[in-house]
Amino acid sequence: MPRRPRRTEGTLRLTPPYDILALGPDPAGATEVFVNRHRPECSWQWSTVVLAPHRGRGIAKRLKAEMWQWLRNDEPQVTGLRTGNAHSNAAMLAINDEMGFRPVHPMGTWQAPRRQPPAYSPIL
Repeated sequence: MPRRPRRTEGTLRLTPPYDILALGPDPAGATEVFVNRHRPECSWQWSTVVLAPHRGRGIAKRLKAEMWQWLRNDEPQVTGLRTGNAHSNAAMLAINDEMGFRPVHPMGTWQAPRRQPPAYSPIL
């Protein structure tokens, strides 16, 4: 099992499995990373989230930067990191761009309003 250090000083703490939480009187946000043991260059940083009352203070950027620093120190085999982002999330797009992430695999996602499910006929 990989070593998972904790940061208890300041406002950040690393907890299993590779999550960094922004702590304080109220939880502020979190980010997580998946280290691909078979292809470390294809590791992923997922779900960087900052709760609405804490947005606009640079917390998301700090969370991502802290995760990168931890990876450099404790998972040096991770030579690249992938992340995903909705085109509608301009704030996170700007952070990812500033940190050096570049689009490499655009993909689309379809969304529909929640309502009565459409009729379908099962395949017989």
